Amino acid sequence: MPIVLALDTSTKGCSAALFDGQDCLVHRQVIEDGFVHAEQLHLIVDGLFDEVPYGLKDLEAVAVGSGPGSYTGLRIGVSAAKGYAFALDKELIGVDSLALLVQQGKSEVKTKMLGAEVILSVIDSRRQEVYARIQRISGEVLLETSSIDLEEFSFEPYITASSGLMIVGDAIEKMRTYLNKHEAHYSVTYLEAYPNARFMGNFVQHAFDNQAFESLVSFEPNYIKPVYITPPKSATP
Repeated sequence: MPIVLALDTSTKGCSAALFDGQDCLVHRQVIEDGFVHAEQLHLIVDGLFDEVPYGLKDLEAVAVGSGPGSYTGLRIGVSAAKGYAFALDKELIGVDSLALLVQQGKSEVKTKMLGAEVILSVIDSRRQEVYARIQRISGEVLLETSSIDLEEFSFEPYITASSGLMIVGDAIEKMRTYLNKHEAHYSVTYLEAYPNARFMGNFVQHAFDNQAFESLVSFEPNYIKPVYITPPKSATP
């Protein structure tokens, strides 16, 4: 089975994992309010290899959370993944960070035998906006990864009152406020979480089964929104 290094830095959670096929061998996640990904990521990766009888030369691919999320975090993770893949001449796998959160929610539902039928994954964005994705436990995608404005968006076309709903991600309080404001009568389970590379096993296996690899030349993070760079102010004469 292929040995794969998986990374995600799309939020303030910085995580890495090593897989043998879709089986996670070892994983680590660091969560900091201040973004420490640039300082921590390679240390975390080094620590993973200290725990297994493999080295970088044994990798067959590198997987990375492709977003959406923090612009800075995404650039760090994708740059690192492309650097490893290019230097080692290995395949690159991109994983939608909201789809990854859905996988984390599915694992929670299965482990705790919860009654949720639909999973809404959310990553916080600016003001009253979130990045969101909605899937049934069965895997059917009801809403593709999108940026939504909670002041204008309705979940009613996707979720019914009879559907058990899990909301997973880092925008839990924003979603609680939204549902309370709109008096939504859903049976809701909340799971505060950040995308975690340890849950990338199914995505890794799918990529190898379908030879669905990314181009090292053209692959970029899925920011969804345009990236605005503010030019430096001119020095005062």
